[in-house]
Amino acid sequence: MYCERIENIDPSQFANLDTETESTNNNLVLDCHLESKPKKLTKFQHHALLKEKSSSQAVPCKQKIEFTVMHDHFCDMENARLAFHSFLINHLLFLQILTKTYLVAVTKGTQLTNIINKNKSDENRLKNRLVGCSEIDYHLIINQLNKALLEEKFNPKQETVELIKSVQEIHFLPVFLEQVHHQLQRYCLENTITEDIQEKVKKANRHFNSLMSSRKIIINHNMRLVSYAVRKYRNENVDFNDQVQDGFVGLIKAVDRFTLSKGTQFSTYAIYWIRQAITRGQIDHSREIRLPYHIAVKAFHVFETLNELKIESNKMPSINILAKKCDMKHEDVEAILTFFKPMQSIYNNSTDNDELPVILDSLEQTVYPTQEEVVSQENLSKKLVTAINELPEREAQIINQRFGINSDVMMTLDDIASRLSISRERVRQIQNRALEKLRKQLKDDISCYFDLCPQA
Repeated sequence: MYCERIENIDPSQFANLDTETESTNNNLVLDCHLESKPKKLTKFQHHALLKEKSSSQAVPCKQKIEFTVMHDHFCDMENARLAFHSFLINHLLFLQILTKTYLVAVTKGTQLTNIINKNKSDENRLKNRLVGCSEIDYHLIINQLNKALLEEKFNPKQETVELIKSVQEIHFLPVFLEQVHHQLQRYCLENTITEDIQEKVKKANRHFNSLMSSRKIIINHNMRLVSYAVRKYRNENVDFNDQVQDGFVGLIKAVDRFTLSKGTQFSTYAIYWIRQAITRGQIDHSREIRLPYHIAVKAFHVFETLNELKIESNKMPSINILAKKCDMKHEDVEAILTFFKPMQSIYNNSTDNDELPVILDSLEQTVYPTQEEVVSQENLSKKLVTAINELPEREAQIINQRFGINSDVMMTLDDIASRLSISRERVRQIQNRALEKLRKQLKDDISCYFDLCPQA
């Protein structure tokens, strides 16, 4: 629990300051002797000193009580999390819901750090259980367990039992357990369950509600820690409310990952998570185009080195020198310098000269058709189809097949002749006659788009 420290003024640390108390008319009067000259305090100063003295005596007791209360809430939260987790592990039906929720979350791109709290103690226990694993692969463990549950149809063998024991020692975060609880409630609503399972689900709901209530109390009691960190790491380029929201995200992560057995105060542990969330939020919100955090960290190092070299040599260093000084690749440094160039409006020109064309004129694309061309092409197609339908049946059939109007496949004169059992020359004559009719009929509409003259 974060609590502001109130430092008390100790009169003994001032050599020339002595305090005496005397009682006059049942009122406490403080006389301060400075340089052997007594001086009475005003009524306001007297009241302030008395208030500070009373508050200094009450703060240690208050801190002790609040620390005890927060410790109890953390214990309740951890016990409820373990109870809900044990409920899921001990019942194969709900264990399958746990594994499916995990695999769906990973498929959607959720990071493993937002699902599992990876502690070294947990990994050591899993390594002892899974001999021969140099690195713990949580995805592989849960995927194998899910396949085993589906194949065995809730008849686990020895291998499945070992996988269940391994999953039991994984520390799932409350954020992920909230998703599992939602899927559990959805399963109970969509399927018919026995009374025995209903009682177990009610008991699991009580554990989950206890977990969420304790978690909410801890978060609400440490909201002042977020405001303290935001004021300390204030950035003018980012809105204050956005920084507060980022700080709350860091506080929630700290609450979910805090371990009482480490012997660390929660405020000391949480301030690092809050500071990390605020600084990363500043990087995300400070630019119009967001860059990954690791790129921003490298960019900070590059520009810091760039300023140092510029001050030393009084000139702009080259990319090769900068890459060598930063111990980075030439391509990475060049990319960073390109990313962090100042942004310029496309409605301005590059030299701020109003007589020159704007940048937008040079960025016009010519690969894809414009909106005007698309609309005119649609109108043209409708008129052409209407005109072809007015032709005789054989002429319309030859025109459609020759130019691929209906099927988007253009056929040769020989292909059409073999299909209609006529000569190639006869097909060409019918085609030219039909094109001549279309040219006269649509002379004002589409002659500027197509050359409808007879073809050889």
